[in-house]
Amino acid sequence: MNLDVEVAMLKPMKAHHDSKRYKWHHRLRKCFPEGGGGKIMGDFLTSRENAGAALIQAYKDLFTDHAKEIGSSRDFPLYPEY
Repeated sequence: MNLDVEVAMLKPMKAHHDSKRYKWHHRLRKCFPEGGGGKIMGDFLTSRENAGAALIQAYKDLFTDHAKEIGSSRDFPLYPEY
């Protein structure tokens, strides 16, 4: 009988957790839509594949002992650091 009571208490907690989870998923999709883009070496890139290749090339070209900004993504600066 004790197990039935504990299971009954867990059901509303699970429903509350699921509700919060779906609410956060919705907020993430609303605030951070797919796509977007970034600026690498002055070029605005929207394709993930092109941006990845440009980022690797910029890293190879500009890697030094001190970091230089090579671009930005959603207003966050990108630095070539290892």
